[in-house]
Amino acid sequence: HWELSFRKRKPSEHYEGESFGVPFTFDSKRDSDTIGVTPRYILEKTIWGKRNKFITGLDYYLTGLELESDYFSSGYQTMDSIDFKRRSWGIYANDEISIHKNFVLTMGIRHEGCKYEFDSTNTDITFGTVSSTRDEIREGENAYNAGLTFLYREKSSIFTRYSRSFRFPLADEYFVFYPPPGGINRELRAQTGDNYEIGVTHYFTPDIDLGLTLFLMNLDDEIFFNPFTYANENYDKTRHQGIELSFHAKIFEGLDIDANYSFTSSKFRGGEFDGNVIPAVPRHKGSIGILFTLIPNLVLNVSGSYVGKSYLISDQQNQFPKLDDYTTVDARLSNTWKGLTAFIAGNNLLNKEYSAYGVVYGGESYFYPSPERNFIGGFSYIYQM
Repeated sequence: HWELSFRKRKPSEHYEGESFGVPFTFDSKRDSDTIGVTPRYILEKTIWGKRNKFITGLDYYLTGLELESDYFSSGYQTMDSIDFKRRSWGIYANDEISIHKNFVLTMGIRHEGCKYEFDSTNTDITFGTVSSTRDEIREGENAYNAGLTFLYREKSSIFTRYSRSFRFPLADEYFVFYPPPGGINRELRAQTGDNYEIGVTHYFTPDIDLGLTLFLMNLDDEIFFNPFTYANENYDKTRHQGIELSFHAKIFEGLDIDANYSFTSSKFRGGEFDGNVIPAVPRHKGSIGILFTLIPNLVLNVSGSYVGKSYLISDQQNQFPKLDDYTTVDARLSNTWKGLTAFIAGNNLLNKEYSAYGVVYGGESYFYPSPERNFIGGFSYIYQM
C-alpha cells in the first residue's frame, strides 16, 4: 500500500499591539510545501493457530518553508528572511496477535530521524546592518507501545495500553526573532511522554456502543513559548490526565450518530509554575456528528463542536482572564468513485464570532479572530497496488 501526498500553504499575518506600553506592528508571509511518501505492508496470517496482523512501513516527508517578516516599533524597524528545509524519515512495525480467544496482545515500535537546515538573514533597517545565520540540527527519537485487550462479550472489551511518544519542534519554534538579530535556539529539545490508558467499550446492540477511557500522560520537555525570553523553550515536567467518553449509534442504514466528550486536567510538575494549570488546554471538549449516506458513495457529515475555556498561551502564572468557550457547526459533502474523492465543506456555518487562539505578550492579552463562515473544496486520490 502506497500513499503520496502534497500540501502547499501561503498564509500571511498582520499584528498591531503594544509591548510594555510601546506600540508595534508585525507582518509576515509564509510559503510552505510538504511532500510525503508513506509505503506500508500489511500481513494477516494465522501463526501457531493464533490470528495475527502485522503492519510495517516507512514514512518520508520533505518540507520547505520560506518566511519573510517585518517588525516596526517606535522608529525601529527590522526585517527577517528565512529559508528552511526539514527532512524526516521513520520506520515502524506493529503486531496484533490473539493469544487467547478472549485476549489480544498489541506491540509496536517506531524510530524517526529528522534533519533541519536553516538559512536566515536579518536586516536592521534603522542601523543599516545585515547579519546571516546558517545552521543544521539533527534529531532522533524512539516510540513504542504495548496493550492488552480482553473481549468479554462478542465486540465488547476492556483494554489497557502503555505508549512512549515524542514530538519534534516545528520549524518556526526553533527561530528566535527578538532581540535582533535573532537566530536559532539550539537548546530546544524534542518533547517526550509516557502515556497510560485503561478503558472499556461496551456494545448494547451490534449498532450501539459506549466507550469510557481513563488516561494519564506524563511529559518531559513539553515545548512552549516563553514571553519573557521571546523564544520557545522546554518545560521540565507536566502532567495531563482525565477521562474520555464516546458514543456511536447506527439509527438505520445510512444514518449514523457519533458523540465524544473529554475532561482534561493539565498541570505543571515542579519548577517555578508547579501546580499551575497549563495554558491553552481546555478542561472540557465535546462534539457530535451525524453521518448521512444519501446514495452509495455520496456522504453528508454535519458536526457540532464545543471547546471550553482555557488560559491564554504564555500565561503560565494563570494571572489573566481565560479564553472564552465557543461552539461551531460544520458540514462536509463528499463523493468517492474508484479511489477518487471529491468534497466540499462549510465551516462555522452559524457564522459565530470567536477566538480559538489567544496569547499573553508584553503584559497584554491578544486574541486572534477565527474565520467567519467559509467554504472549501478539493480532491484526493488513493492508489493501491
